[in-house]
Amino acid sequence: INSGLAAGASGIIVIYNQESVVFAPLPANMKTPSGANVNFVTTPGATSIISYYVAADENVLCNYVGNFA
Repeated sequence: INSGLAAGASGIIVIYNQESVVFAPLPANMKTPSGANVNFVTTPGATSIISYYVAADENVLCNYVGNFA
């Protein structure tokens, strides 16, 4: 997947579950710490974030933190 962002870009994606949701796996170019799979929180009303840094088009470093309470 092409991020459409230039190398060096970064940001945070806020995820707020309004109802039960089903998430697809992250695209292959989104790299997590130690290559771990993301276990998305699917609870209605839960808030989670994905922070990211675009190292290169084929290498977007990301970290998921879920279920803020």
